[in-house]
Amino acid sequence: MKTIITIDYDQTLSIPSTQEYIKELLNDPKVECYVLTARYDDLNKHSYQKNPSNEDLWLTIDKLLIPREKVVFMNMKSKGKYLNNTKVFAHLDNCTKEIADIKTHSNT
Repeated sequence: MKTIITIDYDQTLSIPSTQEYIKELLNDPKVECYVLTARYDDLNKHSYQKNPSNEDLWLTIDKLLIPREKVVFMNMKSKGKYLNNTKVFAHLDNCTKEIADIKTHSNT
């Protein structure tokens, strides 16, 4: 069984040193990585005018060879509720609000 890790994009996976770390994880056949971003997806980005075009995200994802289907756009909804009752081992995020939300919804 693979260990599932999720990682935020903005100010987390967007940072080159984090990308290097994730490259190492991606080389481990026992680890599966998903990107879990608060951003709006391409169909809903018009709802948030400050939202980037997601081009920066896609460039990074493609560079790291993460399959695009492993990117989850939360459309500004709760990551904690999403992660609750999943088999995700760990989530990497820089946002203390997101971390608190994940702890609030955690079963552990």
